[in-house]
Amino acid sequence: MLTWEQYDDVTWGVEWGPHLALIKAQDEKYTCIVGTVTEAIFVLHELELSTAKSRCSRALIALHNEADLDKVTI
Repeated sequence: MLTWEQYDDVTWGVEWGPHLALIKAQDEKYTCIVGTVTEAIFVLHELELSTAKSRCSRALIALHNEADLDKVTI
């Protein structure tokens, strides 16, 4: 299970192997970036934090399992 860490009032993150996900609260939405420290593979936007965490987790699972990213719905 992924354990999210809250860095400050508006930022959350989780790491899984070489991949990481960061969520930042901005105005009335959450912006998520999933990838590595050098490459953003997914950029997502959600209205609720729980949905943002779920989508980021799915993206990390797809990356971890080396899924065909063109065929995966995150």
